[in-house]
Order: sequence, then structure tokens, then C-alpha cells
Amino acid sequence: MIELKIDKEFKEKIPPLTDAEFEQLRENILSDGEVYEPIVTWNGVIVDGHNRWRVIQENPEIPFRTKEMDFADKWAAFEWMYRKQLGRRNLTEQQKAYMIGKMYEARKNTQGGTGANQYTVGKEQTGQNVHSADRREQRNGTSGEIGKEFGIDSKTVRRNEQFAKGLDAIADVSKEAADKILKGESRVAKSDVSEMREATSEEVKEFADAVNRGELPKKRDGNWATREVRDRYGKIKEIAHQMGNEQRETSFDDVL
Repeated sequence: MIELKIDKEFKEKIPPLTDAEFEQLRENILSDGEVYEPIVTWNGVIVDGHNRWRVIQENPEIPFRTKEMDFADKWAAFEWMYRKQLGRRNLTEQQKAYMIGKMYEARKNTQGGTGANQYTVGKEQTGQNVHSADRREQRNGTSGEIGKEFGIDSKTVRRNEQFAKGLDAIADVSKEAADKILKGESRVAKSDVSEMREATSEEVKEFADAVNRGELPKKRDGNWATREVRDRYGKIKEIAHQMGNEQRETSFDDVL
């Protein structure tokens, strides 16, 4: 049997299948008697098909194919991986946000890491001498391109990257907590997860421990707001803004 290489960095980039999803995949392969979709490799390393390869190793008599891809660098390979998963799986809101955020990170880093790649056209690059305004425009161009692909705005793409970085920080402390968040089993808001990208290691651990206990993580100055609370405060701000624009006296009853 062909021996393919497994790189931990590639294997752990994609959120794992649930036990039920993996068992269904195994059942489908054994029922079909072969692996229809090829295992994709880059320089002999598995890029897509780790779960299929696991089934094959358990059942070496199962026929399978491989497909070698040519990527400019590992970041281009990562982007391809996330795009593939986004089009293939039924994802939770959190999983989709994570993969879009990681896809944005990968596209920015591929081919030099300036944000200028095959997706940002017409911008002259001067390395460290590129003005901040140009960098912002390049960044918006990349996030805008990805936003168009998934029907969201560029700001949401960048927020998804912040969420992905926060979740990666949590995963470094507890893969269990990160998995619960990705599966939508935690009530914590994505914006709170995003804050973990800049938190101390102690704060990240406290956050992860609370998620594992099924609790809402707490800040040092109080509770993290749930999504419902944030929505209510957002509505209050909207009403207050409308009242201010009406340029009239507001009674206590109006406020209530």
C-alpha cells in the first residue's frame, strides 16, 4: 500500500469530524467497497482526506486514488483546504466563521504575506515602504473578495479572522473547549472568543475552563454578556439614537 505523509499542521487545520460523522464516512466507504474521492496531497503530504486515509489504513484492501496538487506555498494549500471544507460540510455558524477567518488569514499570507497576491490586482508593492493607507486598501481588497464569495461584507470577514485567532488561543489551552465552541455547544458569543486572541494565558485558561464546565466565562470586572443581552443593549442604543434625532423633550414614560 502507498505510504502517504501526515503533517500535524495540515491535519489539525480543519475542525475534526464528530464521532457520528466519522462512523458514517466509514460505513459509506465499506458499503461502496472503495474510496471514490481521491486523497489530495502536496509533495506527498496529505492535504485533504485524513479521515478517508484513516479508514483505508484500517481496511488496506479498500481501493483508493491520490491526486497530487501544486501549491505556491503552504498558505495557498491552507486556503484550498478551507474552501473545500466550506463547500462540502454542513457547518455550524461557528465552524463557518472559523474557516472563513482562517481562509482570509491564509490568503493574506500566501505569496509574500503583504496582502497582495493573485486576488489583489493593480497595487504596486514596495515591501516595508507601502503606506498604511495602501496596506488598508490591500487588506480590504482581500477581505472584500472573500466576502463576495460567501455573501458577507469585508468587516465580517475580518471579524471572523479575529474569532479564529481567539479560538486558536483557546485550543492551545483546551481542545475540548474549542471543540464545544465550534460545535455550538457553548453559549459564549463569538466576540468574546475573539477577545481571547489578546488575553493573557491565565485569562484564556479561565475562559476555557468555564466553557468546559458549561458556564459563561467571566471577566475580572463581571460576567461576559450573552448574545441575547448584547442584542437587547443594541436595541436600546438604537432607540436612544432615534429619540435623540427627534430633537424633542423625552419623558420618563418615553424611556420606559
